[in-house]
Amino acid sequence: MPRNPLNRVAHIAHTNHRILRFEEDALDPSPTTAGGFEPIYEGRREPDARSNALAYAQAAVGLPMLKERAVRLLQAAANANPDDSEIAAALGLATRSETVLERAVALGYKSAEVNLALSNLRASKGDLDGARRAAREAALVAQYDPTALSNLARLCLRSGDTTGAAAAIKRLRELDPANPALAELER
Repeated sequence: MPRNPLNRVAHIAHTNHRILRFEEDALDPSPTTAGGFEPIYEGRREPDARSNALAYAQAAVGLPMLKERAVRLLQAAANANPDDSEIAAALGLATRSETVLERAVALGYKSAEVNLALSNLRASKGDLDGARRAAREAALVAQYDPTALSNLARLCLRSGDTTGAAAAIKRLRELDPANPALAELER
């Protein structure tokens, strides 16, 4: 069966079982058709506000037109439970807010994605030491993630930490010897 374009939504692989006469009759999650998107929940009850907010945040990764609604729901969930690290992380990633991402980390949320986003935000503001700390944490959390290692190596090189850069490059070479970032990093 042909794959439906809805596979751009994270964790959804939708198979289209219709036999079409014309390819243009296939489903397309364009902004006009995706506006009426509502998540489908498996279970007997409606989901709580927290679950609904996280579902919209996940869906907004693949359907950016849902981002505004996801942020509203995440903010409401964060107001209801300010110590929820997962909600703080999702809100920080959706809004790219350094403060909210720092709060998620302070609450104990450990994720390479959160730390990489925090690292990128700090680097864009010129805080290379803070960016390098967040990148190092991302590389520790996701020990087998080449992106985390190459990001750490770049930041170490930018900040003059050649020892840290060499260690990250060595680990990246061991993990993924064909990684295209190695050519750039080893110059």
